[in-house]
Order: sequence, then structure tokens, then C-alpha cells
Amino acid sequence: SSSSSSSSSSSSNSALPLGLIFASLMASLMVGGLVFEALATLCRMRVNYSLIAALLIAEASFLVSLAALQWRSEEIAAPLTLLLAFCVYEMSVGLYMPCIASVKAAVVPEKARSRIYGAFRVPLNIITVSVLCLSWPIWAMF
Repeated sequence: SSSSSSSSSSSSNSALPLGLIFASLMASLMVGGLVFEALATLCRMRVNYSLIAALLIAEASFLVSLAALQWRSEEIAAPLTLLLAFCVYEMSVGLYMPCIASVKAAVVPEKARSRIYGAFRVPLNIITVSVLCLSWPIWAMF
């Protein structure tokens, strides 16, 4: 009995803390929204500059994650670097979403907004339903 509990505890210790990872990513997403609010109100930064910053930050975080994957070490440095790079990416997504919403609000007239957005969703929904209805193997879909 004690050997089975010790083996189960050692396997649970080596498992990834998925809840902590998910919470870190969601908190990073929220921080990105707060950064947008701070840039817009405190710094009076224009939305297009915030959007460029979000895209550059996302690109940099992907380069860091690529470097972390190239290390391929079992030590904590590479996985922790990878997690931090993905947290920075999620922060850039949190910054990107309100930026692009502001740009879309400025470009698309309010009276036609729901019709235009609905028209863009139709092809996406058709593709999604088609792929789900067809019984293709996974390798053919991706």
C-alpha cells in the first residue's frame, strides 16, 4: 500500500501543473488589456502604435520560444523560458484585441457593423461545419 502511494505521488510530482500554466496565461492576457488601457489613458499613445508594439512583442516572444525549444534540455531553464515566452505572447494578444477592436470601430460604420461581421463569419462557419461533417483523418485536415 505504501509503495503504491509513493509511486503515485512521484508520478503526480512529475506531471505538468496545467492549472497553474492556464492561470498564468489567462493572467497574462488580462495584463495585456490593462497595458492597453494604461497606454491609451496615461500615455495617450495612438492605437496604431500600440498595435505595432503588440505585433513586435508577439514576434519577439515567438523567437524566444524558438530558442528555448532549440535548447531541448531537461533542466528547468528551457521549460520556464518557454512558459514565460508564451505568457509574454498572451500579454501581446491581450494588447492586440482592444487595439484591433478600436481600429475596426473606426473603419466599419456602426450601422452596417453587425451585417458586415456576420457576412465575414458565414464562410468561416461553412468551412468549420464542412470539416466536422467530413470524416477526414487528422493528417489530411492539418
